[in-house]
Amino acid sequence: VSSLECYKCSNNHNNWMDCTRDKVECKPFQDACTSFVSFHSKLFICLGEKWHNISKGCDTMERCEYRANVVNQPLCDRSSYNEWACVECCTGDLCNYFVTVSAS
Repeated sequence: VSSLECYKCSNNHNNWMDCTRDKVECKPFQDACTSFVSFHSKLFICLGEKWHNISKGCDTMERCEYRANVVNQPLCDRSSYNEWACVECCTGDLCNYFVTVSAS
């Protein structure tokens, strides 16, 4: 039996390069691929330039859904003017290729 395979990256500013090239074989108990996406200002300057921060990897669906419920409820609006963060969970090999970075 082969394990789930997910894309992995850490703190990338876009969804290309490492985030769509590097893959990891999940541990047998990990049944979900995850993506964490945030949009924030550099050095927490309110009016400063903002950028996306993307991390991907493996997790259990239960833990991923818990993280999504904690993070997404107050923060996940994907606007171009507010700071926000979202957790996305999926199942299936390499299902975390795409991430949603805007509401439109």
